[in-house]
Amino acid sequence: MTDTLHPHHTPDAPATPRTRSRLSQRFTKRRDKPADQARDVLPQYKVSAERHDGALADSPLTMARRLPRLAADAIRLAWAADPGAVRWMAALQLASAALTAVGL
Repeated sequence: MTDTLHPHHTPDAPATPRTRSRLSQRFTKRRDKPADQARDVLPQYKVSAERHDGALADSPLTMARRLPRLAADAIRLAWAADPGAVRWMAALQLASAALTAVGL
């Protein structure tokens, strides 16, 4: 997730002076701040999946053109993680295909 600050939040804002004792601050309700002031302090988070909002607007031809690159990226990533496992997976997939062809 991306941490972006609220547009109205200024990190260099001066601290408010203490006017109440620590004991009275401890037992007072937390609702004494206005909602807008409390919202300015909180960061806004954006989910990385938001970049895929318009993905379904693409045509099936565009998706089909992107598929080989996506598969190559997946294989490259798997090879970087564990080349031996990729070799085993390829060999077992070929064996499965051969046994399926014999069974037909």
